[in-house]
Parts: sequence; C-alpha cells; structure tokens
Amino acid sequence: MSETEADSLVLLIEDEEDMAELVGTLLRKALFKTAIAHSAWKGIAMAEELQPKVIILDLMLSRLDGFEVLKRLKETPLTGSIPVMILTGKRDQASCIRALELGADDFITKPFNNRELVLRLKAVLRRYQPVVGFLTAGDLQVDPFALRVRVKGRPLDLALIEYKLLCVLMSRSGEIIAREELLETVWGKDAGVDIRSVDTYVYRVRTKLGDHGAMMQTVRGRGYLFRKTDQFPHSPTVVP
Repeated sequence: MSETEADSLVLLIEDEEDMAELVGTLLRKALFKTAIAHSAWKGIAMAEELQPKVIILDLMLSRLDGFEVLKRLKETPLTGSIPVMILTGKRDQASCIRALELGADDFITKPFNNRELVLRLKAVLRRYQPVVGFLTAGDLQVDPFALRVRVKGRPLDLALIEYKLLCVLMSRSGEIIAREELLETVWGKDAGVDIRSVDTYVYRVRTKLGDHGAMMQTVRGRGYLFRKTDQFPHSPTVVP
C-alpha cells in the first residue's frame, strides 16, 4: 500500500445510506480517508469546504440530478480541478458519454467489483499527480507521488489547489513565476478564476506553512518565487 491513498481524502456523494456505508467501509479498509455526503447539496458544500483529492458521485440523487451536481462542481473554481468518479446504477452508454462530456474522470456502474473500484480510484489519483520528483527545502518536504506535505516531519493538510500551487513554486525554485502563469498552470486555462485568487491561495499556503511560508515570496510587479535560504544572496525586491 503506497502512501498516496493513505493521505488522500475521498468524498462520496451518495444518498442511499446502505450503499454509502458499503462504499465508505470499502474505502476505509483500503486506507483512504473518507467523507460521506447523503445529499447533492451537502456534497457540493463539503467539496468546497474539504477540498478532497477525489469525489465519487452517484448520478441518481434526489432533489438535484447527479449530472447537475457534476456540472456545478466542474464550473466552480474551488472544485473545478478535483477529479470526479461516477458510481451509478445507470448502465446506458448515453449517461456515460454525458458524464464524461461534463468532466467526469471515470464511470463505474453498480453492481461493481470492490477491487476494481479501488484500483480505478488509485489510477485517477495517479493521473492527477504532478510529474516532478521529491521536493525539499530544509524541513519542508513534498512528495508529489504520495500527495504528501510534511513540515519538520509532521503532515500538513493542504487543499488540492494549495498543494498544486506549492508544488509548482517549489519545482521551479528560484524562478519568478508570473501570476498569470500560475493561474493557468494551477487552475487551468479556461477555469474562469480571477487573478486575485492566486494571491489568496499563496496567502493560505504561507499561513499553513508557518515559519516556512517566508520561502514563498512576492516579487513586486512580477509574480511569486519560492526561495530556499541558500538561494539568491542578492535577490530581487521581494516582500514576504
């Protein structure tokens, strides 16, 4: 068992309590951290609040159709980059195609094979891992293949967007990256996110990093850089 799954929060949006309990138990046995929403609206709210690594979504929800939930998740900046797996009793090809067109990353029908579900969940996680090696800066350690961040050996809980932002900056340590480039790299070219979101999320990551947050520096008029303590003895004008 790799550390990837053990450190990954999975949000299950399923309004059938028996099915939710079945899948939740399966995920916990596979060492996934698991949160369950028993309604569509609760699922949307929890996705925004918890920023899970993956969402497993049922299509046949009461009150709000699962397709509409998927559409809202993908159109909302806070959740648009979170991968979504569909787990549904709908077995027709049209439903599968529609879900994939709306941005779903995988489509699994009920009844399902337990092992297959876990393996496909792991595959989705692997696709969303940045292609960079292990990143270190003093006591700050980031393992992109395990989606894990540690400060002085202690795990740090970052939302997916926060994690991606830190990875981009650390992987290009010492390089000034413009806000526009960070926006496109982290959120995506067509995310429709305001440029000020970059500043907001940099602030959030800095706060969570504590003393190590000073390594994420603002270069006035240019963007951001991640600077290790031994870099740039004569650096550009920066503000913490």
